[in-house]
Amino acid sequence: MESSLDPLALLDATQTIERDLGRPDDRAKNAPRTIDVDLLYLGEAKFTNDRLEIPHPRLLLRRFVLMPLVDILENQVIPGLGISATEAMTKLDSDEPVPPRFLDSW
Repeated sequence: MESSLDPLALLDATQTIERDLGRPDDRAKNAPRTIDVDLLYLGEAKFTNDRLEIPHPRLLLRRFVLMPLVDILENQVIPGLGISATEAMTKLDSDEPVPPRFLDSW
């Protein structure tokens, strides 16, 4: 998506969407949730404070994040990280199961 919002305003907007869809503010870390919207990257921007880190610090470590990026970005370099999702997938060392694919049924 494209946005003219600064990183914290975009974070606030995504958190509002999460709350509106039933995600509680008070929850245990990594607890099951109705929805989870993460900001993976924001163009070439690098941003860090106590609420947000852009690019997402675990973006290259999660199969369920990288697989859709391979579909979306193909071999383009992920902005701000200097590596493509395809290349990151080949280097991924994870026991995480392969998530179901929905692309073919869209």
